[in-house]
Amino acid sequence: MLHGKTRAMYTFFTNTKNQLPDYSSILKNLQIPVHVVWGKYDEVLTWDGQSVAVIADLNIKKENIHLVEASHFVQEETPVTICDTVLEIVK
Repeated sequence: MLHGKTRAMYTFFTNTKNQLPDYSSILKNLQIPVHVVWGKYDEVLTWDGQSVAVIADLNIKKENIHLVEASHFVQEETPVTICDTVLEIVK
């Protein structure tokens, strides 16, 4: 089943990547707290490879970075952790 999901995601992004709007200027100018929830073991978008740009572009404070015990499909792999993390953020 995971192979099918991976293939579907690849197909989706391959076919739509050039049609997606560029929100970078909006994201860089957000004046609200931003949190990121990222899978520690994500091999598609590694935190080490993305963290500098993500933190800088979204102006994320260290305490607002939540690395969870998951890979790329965080919400499917650890739904309880995601719910708990979001609930902690909104308190």
